[in-house]
Amino acid sequence: MPHVFHTLRIAFVLLTSASVVAAAAADSKAAKPYEIVNRTCTLDSRDTNPKGMALTTCRFVCDGPDKAKVSRVYLSSTAVCPQVVEEKVKQLVR
Repeated sequence: MPHVFHTLRIAFVLLTSASVVAAAAADSKAAKPYEIVNRTCTLDSRDTNPKGMALTTCRFVCDGPDKAKVSRVYLSSTAVCPQVVEEKVKQLVR
């Protein structure tokens, strides 16, 4: 009979330890605070899909500490990408 209680005590300790580890992991994955900010973004690249709908993708790199990347897709193979655009991007509050 003491063996059963010992086994139950070990199981309880393991379950308690697992719940503490799970709680710590949940805290580290909690939503991080961010804000929406206006950024100036400059053209980085332009790609045209020659097949299908002939889409043009313009990729931009924004100023700021995180160097956010933004893409704009145009429904034309002859679209001209602007050199500079203003975009609203999410920035992590530090």
